[in-house]
Amino acid sequence: MAVDNKRLAPFAVTPNVLELGALLDREFPDEPQALLRGASELHALGVSLVWIRRGTLGSLLSTSEGVHELPALPASVRDVTGAGDAMLAAFLAALAAGHAPWTPRGKDTPPPRSRWKVNTPSRPCCRHPPFRTGFKTPRPELFLPRSLP
Repeated sequence: MAVDNKRLAPFAVTPNVLELGALLDREFPDEPQALLRGASELHALGVSLVWIRRGTLGSLLSTSEGVHELPALPASVRDVTGAGDAMLAAFLAALAAGHAPWTPRGKDTPPPRSRWKVNTPSRPCCRHPPFRTGFKTPRPELFLPRSLP
């Protein structure tokens, strides 16, 4: 029985640059054209939405409607623990609420202000200093569907 790999592909993949390399079994330089080639390969495998996270360089969002380079917002960073998870959670919440993955803004339109309060060094969430765990990012290939025998 033949299995259609595109049917088994996830709707969205949101790797960082290193995870993109692990998904496609080779390294990618952190340059938009190289990352776009990686996103195109994932689209060819049936993935509809590819959002490559680039840290302080922002991110690259690739869908069937086009490719968008998204700049990182300026921030005073104290600890990056959970930053990617928080970004992904907000993105998925917006998708679940029916928003499109990409909505263009005019150049004179300011970015939306969050209605949520953010914990900052001047407003910590607790009295404890940030901690670091020894956990490493899980191998993304473990989460991709595999062909059935």
